[in-house]
Amino acid sequence: MTDSILSSLTDLITPSLLSQAASVFGENPDAVGKGLSAAMPLLLGGIAEKASTPSFASTLFGLLQDPKIDTGLLNNAASLLAGNALSSGPSASLGGSLLSALFGSNQNMVAGALAKFAGVSPATASSLMKFGAPLALSVLNNKVRSGQLDLSSLVRMLTNQKSEITAALPAGLGNISNMLDRGTAAAAATATAAKDTGSSIWRWLLPLLLLLGALWLLMQFMGGDKDAEQPVQIERPAQVERPAAPELPAPTEQPAQISSSAPSANVYFESGSAIVPADASTALSEVVSYMLANPGSMASIAGYHDRTGSADLNEELAKDRAIKVQEALIAAGIDPSRLELNEPLISGAGMADEARRVEVIVR
Repeated sequence: MTDSILSSLTDLITPSLLSQAASVFGENPDAVGKGLSAAMPLLLGGIAEKASTPSFASTLFGLLQDPKIDTGLLNNAASLLAGNALSSGPSASLGGSLLSALFGSNQNMVAGALAKFAGVSPATASSLMKFGAPLALSVLNNKVRSGQLDLSSLVRMLTNQKSEITAALPAGLGNISNMLDRGTAAAAATATAAKDTGSSIWRWLLPLLLLLGALWLLMQFMGGDKDAEQPVQIERPAQVERPAAPELPAPTEQPAQISSSAPSANVYFESGSAIVPADASTALSEVVSYMLANPGSMASIAGYHDRTGSADLNEELAKDRAIKVQEALIAAGIDPSRLELNEPLISGAGMADEARRVEVIVR
């Protein structure tokens, strides 16, 4: 089947490639072959399973449109085994984004199931997933370009081939639906619950505020001249603050603040994604303006992550996000020598989005 996504992917796994992979991973060639033969339909099965989810489909299509996809992998898959290609570089970054979007915090569980099935170490199983993800993206990118597919036609193609892909999944791996990340749905449910809770609070809080206001007015009518002075005292602080308001937009003072005080910025990413959000340019605008106006300034960039799930995978995603922000600053005209990438940091307790941010501090 020439149009088969699965066949296009598995055809890349040649005996020579298996031998080289076994040597790199220090594993038995048969075990590596068994692992790769399971990893490929596992990846495509997850993609086909989640393709019906609009948020994932949009993320996937965005990855396939990324100009950094290495189309040469279709002719030289072994290049992923050279040096640190599986842990750094554009292919590793895009592949990591795909794995995070598919499995999220379940990546260790998936690697463990694959390791048990193939008879390899969990570290090797994780490497097999990192090896297969960029190849899957390259194959899908080729299908999109050659077929001139848009988002809806890509989803339709994945849906049509879903049964073929899932049929190739080894029974020993378990149910793929249980391996996929469902964090987006859970977050949406939590947000809905929070919204409903907020609405219910106002049902009793608003009448209470109205009642208190009525009691206060009644006290003013009955309390005499001494009590009548209290409202004037209460409102006086607000009158004092009003003259200060025009100073905020004063055109002569704003540039002085920018040039004398080095700014900082936070860029917040979607859960499990290293794709730069659309509002990043707004978030970074003050940093870019300051650094262009102050050629001697430097900036440090650090990605944050939380303590849940795999520490290695969390750190890798945080580092990928920091690199994306660094690239955005370079594209805005900042010299790379003025940008310093720091090690990933663990976010403290607080809002959930603090653990998926990249912080830029100018000094």
